[in-house]
Amino acid sequence: MYPYQRLDGDLFAVEDTEHCTYIINTVRQSFVYNDRENHHLAHALFLAGAATKLPVEKSAALMMLQEMEHAGLSGAVARVRHVLELVVREQAKREIAGGSADEVDWIELSQEHGLKNVVFGM
Repeated sequence: MYPYQRLDGDLFAVEDTEHCTYIINTVRQSFVYNDRENHHLAHALFLAGAATKLPVEKSAALMMLQEMEHAGLSGAVARVRHVLELVVREQAKREIAGGSADEVDWIELSQEHGLKNVVFGM
């Protein structure tokens, strides 16, 4: 949830990847079963999308949040998606510059862009 949360992250890279994949696949199943009330999964999808190291999973998380946004009644999912877009872009910039995606603090980034805190209690 925040940079360097797990200081020994490399030791758990495989487990982290599997966990992110599990979350993303679980949300994907809600679409398979045409669950129209899946907006409560946005928080987990956001965190998995921000934490995964796999670009294809980041894209999948963004696409599913966009679908949830179209079906939602409030702007909460739209804000979650927007913050994830910012995070993914900033992570890519950091990696291109020789840094790590883990350096991106999504709370700080959202504040820099003047976004209100995202409420995950949807």
